[in-house]
Amino acid sequence: MAQGKLVSDSVLTSIDSLSIFRLMDSLIQSIEEPEEVSNQLAIRTGYNSNFNGYSNTAGLNEYGLSSGISFYHKSGLFADISGYASNEFDPFYYQTMASVGYMSASLKKFSFQAEYRKSFYHFNTGQSTEATNYVYTPRNLATLLNNYISAIYSNAFSATFFFEHKLLNLRFDYSLLAEDGFKPAHRFLPTASLNFEKRKWLGAQRISIIPSISWLYGGSPYEYYEYERLYKTRIEAIYRINNGLPLFKLYKKTQVDWETLNWSFSLPIYISWKRLGTTLSYTYALPEKGGYFTFSLVRYIDLKNRRKNLQ
Repeated sequence: MAQGKLVSDSVLTSIDSLSIFRLMDSLIQSIEEPEEVSNQLAIRTGYNSNFNGYSNTAGLNEYGLSSGISFYHKSGLFADISGYASNEFDPFYYQTMASVGYMSASLKKFSFQAEYRKSFYHFNTGQSTEATNYVYTPRNLATLLNNYISAIYSNAFSATFFFEHKLLNLRFDYSLLAEDGFKPAHRFLPTASLNFEKRKWLGAQRISIIPSISWLYGGSPYEYYEYERLYKTRIEAIYRINNGLPLFKLYKKTQVDWETLNWSFSLPIYISWKRLGTTLSYTYALPEKGGYFTFSLVRYIDLKNRRKNLQ
């Protein structure tokens, strides 16, 4: 069985939905002139203190690591592959995620992004010492966890709309989560933030502090069963028993609960030096009443200039 606490779906959604957008936005912002944007590679690594929904501590002894590589084409198309590990899971490396999408160039104050993500979850079966690296399907995993979650979705289609005016940044994310054998789930994530930015200061090309607030709302389907009694009187029940007839009929039903999944308050600090970028952020989430730190380091590689240097 997968061991360790599972981070709640609401928290995972709010983390994942922002990562690629921030990466691509930072890539474009790191270049002084928009017309200079060319094909780029971004290689990154990161650390996060795992979310702790059981106390107000940051859970520094419960950590996660991530790494990934992204390709950005000057047309706006991008592809990414990322890996995630945590000491709260067995095995330590528990998820691989691949993404493809499109991010528009800035149209004055408005931009948008569309993305498809495919996740692969890796867990220990715990059934024998010979099966240590079994890859669970989402349905098997949901069964394994005794319905702790209704489904782990491995497919996500998302769209992000971004508006910027002076210090104010507004964004709206929508995600459709899909998986064979399950009804789709929906996630809506509006975010408001203020961008306090300083360029060419203290040796850095750009320093940004962006306090933000996000509201995650969604509908998650789950299946349940209801029984219909097939007899009305005691005599009818005895008759059905004596003749081998069922007393009840089982119906499987699906219900979607729409609710606020969480509120999150973030304070990220972005610093970039030419082709190198770093982020340090703290996020506090409600109603889980817990927070986590994240730190990431990104190295951008200009493929056009690199090709010229090799010639």
